[in-house]
Amino acid sequence: MTKLTQKKVMFDWGDKQEAAFQLLKQKLCSAPILALPEGGEDFVAYCDALYKGLGAVLMQREKGKANVVADALSRKEQIKPLRV
Repeated sequence: MTKLTQKKVMFDWGDKQEAAFQLLKQKLCSAPILALPEGGEDFVAYCDALYKGLGAVLMQREKGKANVVADALSRKEQIKPLRV
């Protein structure tokens, strides 16, 4: 989807896009996507980075499952690098 925000990118809605949209609707309507953090449970952070960007998710384990508490994605800083 981030490619669609770039200039001169054509958008084509085909079978692949329709299937992805239907799956997204199903996932958004079925189970909680983000959960509120619980006080005493442990947190787990997963991250991944490449030259094009990074992604991270903060999860909390509860009763044999992991709930997503927060997530983030970014594309490569093209104008000026991010300094932390």
